Amino acid sequence: MIENRLRRIIQEADGFAVGTFLMSDSATSAALMDAAGYDFLAIDRQHGVIDDATCLRLLAECGRHGTTPIVRIPANRPEDAMRALDHGALGVIAPLIDDDVGAAALAAACRFPPRGGRSFGPVRAAPIHGRSYLQAIDDSVLAIAMIETRAGLDALDRILAVPGLDAIFVGPNDLGLALGLGFTGGRTDTQPALAEAVTAIVTRARGAGIPAGIHCTDPAMARAMRGLGYRFATVGSDLGLMAQAAAASADQSRAS
Repeated sequence: MIENRLRRIIQEADGFAVGTFLMSDSATSAALMDAAGYDFLAIDRQHGVIDDATCLRLLAECGRHGTTPIVRIPANRPEDAMRALDHGALGVIAPLIDDDVGAAALAAACRFPPRGGRSFGPVRAAPIHGRSYLQAIDDSVLAIAMIETRAGLDALDRILAVPGLDAIFVGPNDLGLALGLGFTGGRTDTQPALAEAVTAIVTRARGAGIPAGIHCTDPAMARAMRGLGYRFATVGSDLGLMAQAAAASADQSRAS
């Protein structure tokens, strides 16, 4: 197998993996985040300022410190998942999964025949891993479906039963909107209805034997989600963390 730290941790009995999103197109930022001690980094092609060529550059900066690079693709399109994997990602997060059909399409795009329908593209991943890539990658990759819509919530049990789906990932901001709560900032501590939903999701995922992850606003939320049974979390993003640190530095520098 190809070493995938995120996959290994979420399969451990008490494992909990911590990562963050890369939304910047800066390779320097990616290299710094890779050295920061995260278990995984999620390159955000859905909401970040990252095109296909930039994704390739960022992936080249990730993984030097044992960090697992994964990509959130712009939409649940097989070609986007396959290109992310060709570029060297070890996992794909697909947004807005509404049903088991979408989850099955994602799972198929992430693995080669006969287990799936991925097309072989010798761009970066295959050359850097060598001859063993085709034999090893299907057992190393992660296909991760986002649960963040009303339809996805309603179809959750069918999604969790899809063969080849390795994990789910909750988007609390969009889930709050889908539940009619308006913009919640993804905060479960101040939104009882959202807290109830994310608790129900992880309970059902654990019952199905599928690891669940979630995006968190801060470390305190990540710790709380771990307590509920979530196995991995992204906490903020490179751009968000930079903005927070800059604002705090400015405020503290002016303090008397």
